[in-house]
Formats: sequence, C-alpha cells, structure tokens
Amino acid sequence: MEEVYYQRTGTLVSLLLLGLALSCLIRLPTNIVSFVAFGSPTTLYVSTSWIMGGMLLLLTMAGVYSLVHSQEEKSSPLYSLAFTGLPSVVILIALFFLRLLADRLFFVLGLASAGLLLTLILVGQYHTMGERNSLWARWGLDVVVYGAAIFFYALIYGLRTHSPLSASGVSLVSGALALELLRYEGGARRTWLYALVVGLIMGEVVWVLNYWGISALAGGSLLLLVFYLFTGLARQYLEGVIGRRVVVEFLLLAFLSLALLGWLFSWSW
Repeated sequence: MEEVYYQRTGTLVSLLLLGLALSCLIRLPTNIVSFVAFGSPTTLYVSTSWIMGGMLLLLTMAGVYSLVHSQEEKSSPLYSLAFTGLPSVVILIALFFLRLLADRLFFVLGLASAGLLLTLILVGQYHTMGERNSLWARWGLDVVVYGAAIFFYALIYGLRTHSPLSASGVSLVSGALALELLRYEGGARRTWLYALVVGLIMGEVVWVLNYWGISALAGGSLLLLVFYLFTGLARQYLEGVIGRRVVVEFLLLAFLSLALLGWLFSWSW
C-alpha cells in the first residue's frame, strides 16, 4: 500500500511540474474586468497567471483528493478534501516564484525545488493518516504551513490591493492552510467549520490592517501571529485539551509577540 502511494505521488508531482512549466511558457492576452465591490472601485487583470493558476489549482485538488481517498476509502469526502489545502497553496506560490525567474538555470532549480517540496508534503501527509500519525511528519507539515502563510501574507499586504481583493485572498488561503492544521479523522465537518471561521477572521483582520502604514514584513508577521493564535486555540479545542491554562498561555505568547513586533517595526496610521 505504501509503495503504491509513493508511485502515485510521483505521478501526481510530475504532472504538476509539467503544468508549472507550461504555465510559465504560455502567454495569453490579458483581459481587464472592472466592477464596484462594497463601494470600492476594483479592477481585475485576468492574465495567463490567473487562468493557468486556476487550472493547476483544480488539478492539484483533484490529484491530492484521489491520492488520499485511495488510502482512506472509508473516510468521508470532506476529510480527504482537507488534505488538498496545503498543496494547493504551495503550487500557487511556486507558480508566482517561477514566473519571476528569467534565467533558465534558476528556473530549473526552482522547478526542482517545488517538486521536492510537494513530494515531501504528500509523503508527510501519508504519515499523518490514520494510525500512522507520525509526530515528526506533523511538525514538518506545520512548518510548511506557517512558512507559506508568512510568505502569502507579506505578499498580499505588500501589494496594497483593494480591501475586498486582499481580504478575499487572505480568507481563502488562511482557510486552506487551517484545514491542514486542524484536520483529523472522524471530525471532518468540525475541521471545515473551524477552518472557515479562521479564514473569515483573517479576512477581517487584513481589511483593518490595510489602513495601517506599516511595511509588508510587519503586516505579514502580524497576520501570521493572528493566524497562529486562532488555529492554535482551535486545534487545542478539537483535541479536547482546551482550558484556562491553555488560553492564558496563548494570550501571553500573543502579547509577547506583539511587543516584539512593536519593537522591531515602526507602526503608524
């Protein structure tokens, strides 16, 4: 069973790398879509990145779902879908990076790095399924989740896009990453519910932060802190170990982290 999973993982990663390579080579006309969202004029540039990114996203979700469901046939579809969040975010980040690389050598190295990271993620997820539940695999996946989160938050905040767009993007990505942190067998509906709540909270937070005159790194770090706080509390609750002591520990950590961020960065309205 393990060997079959690894073979299918190799096939899926190969398809995704091919899709990434083609996405960086194909150039399609850019369409401009303008509309008003919540009273704010908004313009979308539907480029090759959007179209190919959407196709890659669907391919990633379908591939990972099929891969996981083949191992956990008795599990619910929602549980299998929860595994798709992290690989989907990573594939979009890889697409963003690769389109910035003009040198062929760096492009090949970037593509290989993306393939290695995706492989490690899928292998790590395999070792957290069912009774395997490897602690090292869980920690490794957590590191990738928070790394992807800080990168995406800093990127979105640094672009200074309109609040509806940035809030929507942060909500979707935060919810997808929260699925990886909160998933557990037997509680798929609760996992999705809490991931949805985390995503909505993050969207509200970035909406407020858009009015602050702080750097991309400072904004990304603050968003990461909020994400860590709420996903951490949600995980403790789902594991049944939430209590006054746990809440106090998280709040104390949040206070100390805020103090550190206030010392490292300048804050202004």
